Amino acid sequence: MSNVQEVYSSESYCLAKQMLDSLSWSERERLKHEINAKHASEQKRQHTNQTSLTNREAEVLTLIANGYTRREVGDALKISHNTASCHVSHIYEKLEISTIAEATHAAIRLGIL
Repeated sequence: MSNVQEVYSSESYCLAKQMLDSLSWSERERLKHEINAKHASEQKRQHTNQTSLTNREAEVLTLIANGYTRREVGDALKISHNTASCHVSHIYEKLEISTIAEATHAAIRLGIL
């Protein structure tokens, strides 16, 4: 971590601590509840996205994560290149990713690779 990042992080922490210290107990509890609710909602959204891949999309994700191009995916699965591109687009949308590196990471995270 650079000195600038350390100072920024330290200043951010101090500011956050001062703000929290100025809250009443009930305000702190309400804030904690809101943060927990937001975190739970985010976890649920991620779980829904991860489990919503079809079997074919999981196959396509495996190939993409292994370096196949969309054209090669089509050839490997004996589907048109346009269909392969549609599958890849759906995967990217469902997993909220946009690069092959993110697709590879998602495949590992989902236990596909």
